[in-house]
Amino acid sequence: MAEYISRAALMGSLTSSESQSRLKAMSGADAYSEFLRMVNYASTADVQEVRHGKWEKHKMAHGFVFCSSCRDVYIDEEWLADGKWRYCPNCGSRMDGGADNGN
Repeated sequence: MAEYISRAALMGSLTSSESQSRLKAMSGADAYSEFLRMVNYASTADVQEVRHGKWEKHKMAHGFVFCSSCRDVYIDEEWLADGKWRYCPNCGSRMDGGADNGN
């Protein structure tokens, strides 16, 4: 699973006056090693990858749709009209047209 870090927190750590003083006092190789250490030990965020999907009409049961991501959830098509189902209640996929949608 991928690890995600906060860009703002890392930049704050790298540009703090304490870090800058420490890095400036080091040789190029040591400063580079310290920089890599700071990146490697940066705090990670607790995030979950967003899954994308779309509602597809069920060919056998008129008026029902299913999630293109998990294909297990059938929902009455009327619920889609007012946007109540922006996410699949079964797998949590965002219903924005699929992973290739660019959203």
